[in-house]
Parts: sequence; C-alpha cells; structure tokens
Amino acid sequence: MLTIDSGQDLKGGIDLDSANLDMDIQGEAIEFEMPQGLQGIDPAQIQGFIPVIINITPIANFYSMLEIPEEEQLSMLAN
Repeated sequence: MLTIDSGQDLKGGIDLDSANLDMDIQGEAIEFEMPQGLQGIDPAQIQGFIPVIINITPIANFYSMLEIPEEEQLSMLAN
C-alpha cells in the first residue's frame, strides 16, 4: 500500500463503486425473451453462473489492430 503526503492510502485496481461511475450509455438495447419454461424466474436470482477468462492474447501491434496504414504508423512512432 502506498501512502502520499495527504495521508491517504492508495489502492490499485479499478474503482467500480457506482457512486464514482460517470457512465454514458449509448447504443440500442438487446431484445431477449425468456423461454416458456423459464418465464416468471428472476434472472438476478439465478446462482452459479461465474464468467471465466479463458485466454488473454497480447496485441503485438496496436496500430495494425486499429487498421491504421503502415505509413501512418511509422509517422506516429517517429513523433
């Protein structure tokens, strides 16, 4: 844990406290209908679903992933 001059402790990570989130929601909502057998069940009450990250692949060239032409990549890296 790091301490700065003000005496506050700094913790690493991403702050997901809803009071500190300033989100701008954009795009369209996804329409989804529950199957007949599951209607009436609150999806928030379903337990046991745990998302798992299976693979993390490093990006070798971020500019290529953005489809920036090689000439522009070279000029960006030169600056």
